[in-house]
Amino acid sequence: MRDENFPDFDHEIAKLAFQYWEEEGYPQDRAVQHWERAEREVKRHIGDSPGDGQAPGGIANDTGASGKL
Repeated sequence: MRDENFPDFDHEIAKLAFQYWEEEGYPQDRAVQHWERAEREVKRHIGDSPGDGQAPGGIANDTGASGKL
């Protein structure tokens, strides 16, 4: 059962990879590269999303006034 609070990342990655495939003219030998590029982009986008108090990699996003943890 899928938790509705979490998006289906594989679906988002697949949509983006398909978009890259279309943009490049439907090459037959780049599926892995398109998937990996899309995966990086989705992960980067998720990391840019404030709101969970976490920076990418699960590091607390609370540096205080000193800028250090």
